[in-house]
Amino acid sequence: MTTVIKDNVHNFCVDGSSDDIDIVIKKVVLDLPFTNQHNLGTMNSINWGRVMVQTIHYFYAYFSQAKSIGDVVEIIVPTGGLGNCTAGCFASKMGLPIRLVCAVNTNDIVHRSFSTGDYSVAIMKRTLSPAMDIQVAYNIERIMWLVSDGDCDLVSKVLVDFESSNHVTRIPPDLLSKIQKVIGSGVTDDETTLKTMVRCWQENNYLLCPHTAVAVAYYYRKSEREREKPRSVCIATASPVKFPETVLKAGLTPHTTDEVSNLKNMPTKFTEMKLGEDWESMLRNCIISISEKNVSV
Repeated sequence: MTTVIKDNVHNFCVDGSSDDIDIVIKKVVLDLPFTNQHNLGTMNSINWGRVMVQTIHYFYAYFSQAKSIGDVVEIIVPTGGLGNCTAGCFASKMGLPIRLVCAVNTNDIVHRSFSTGDYSVAIMKRTLSPAMDIQVAYNIERIMWLVSDGDCDLVSKVLVDFESSNHVTRIPPDLLSKIQKVIGSGVTDDETTLKTMVRCWQENNYLLCPHTAVAVAYYYRKSEREREKPRSVCIATASPVKFPETVLKAGLTPHTTDEVSNLKNMPTKFTEMKLGEDWESMLRNCIISISEKNVSV
């Protein structure tokens, strides 16, 4: 993205985690007068439009794998902010007979929340699957709302407790039970991620990205009997071309293309957000500057 140097594209390089920047974005987006004034939108899973489109993937996966209509298909989802899994929950709510599994790395708040009700933020760990290095899964309220049949009061109470207790609370047992009827979960560490990449290559001649490998590792942990019923699908998230260092670490040969190789020699343009700086003001000022230029034009 930083190689796009057009005047209408503004990249920020953040000295922090995905959670750190999401806090800033959330503050800006929830400022409705500011959002409306500058016509702001988002392209990640905060935006319902992205979640809606991903719902189609679950229908495609189901009909490609179900032996007969009505059979349950398990869909294993590499999970960070829970956007993709939210799409699966919508598909389930629409009547699709699927069982969802959130496959997470060692930043395991989703697993702890959905398996024991422990909805509390831990220290962020840097892993080989960086897009999943998330502690505050910002779609969790959508999932709680869906499985509780739109119980806004219940969901609001959980979220208020979470925000007011320094991000430490518990999901009520009745709500947890409803979540567990739809979603399972599992944790994969970096060592297992690498082993999974190797195994998949050796057995299938298919090179996994480290995020996809987290999901496939969950599948590999199942016994042969468990793999037969229900049938399983692992959601793939990215090309391994994006992660050559991890592919090498697994002892495999990275594949690349001329287009990707050429990116390394292209000019870049970005603004750094360093620790200690007021990121929210930087983002707001950039947006205001863009708006003013558009108005003047």
